[in-house]
Amino acid sequence: MDYNRNVRPVKNASDPIQVKFGANLCRLIDVDEVNQVLTTSLWLEIQWKDRKLVWNPKDYGGIDNIHIPSDQIWIPDIVLYNNADGEPHINLVSLVRVDSGGNVLWQPPSIYKSVCHVYKMELLC
Repeated sequence: MDYNRNVRPVKNASDPIQVKFGANLCRLIDVDEVNQVLTTSLWLEIQWKDRKLVWNPKDYGGIDNIHIPSDQIWIPDIVLYNNADGEPHINLVSLVRVDSGGNVLWQPPSIYKSVCHVYKMELLC
């Protein structure tokens, strides 16, 4: 198969790719009040369709899904808008699940440092 992971997997270059994105908070690692930075551990859930990874299960012994290392296929660029650390720490080399229709599910663990404005309030008890 002639697959280039640096090229968006679409029929026509002008075709969009719909990417569904979700994040599950695993742990609040740190709240740095002085620098106003929030560090979190997340499991991301990212889904899209890769039209170049489609096959007929009948031609492959009924196999209708496979797991591929994420560094071998195209993956969308995910950017945290209020990133405080330059680069998010996403485990890029994790497995993605691909079904015979080209539907891709990628669930990498990640650590994000984001700008989080912390306002000090006086608490009276």
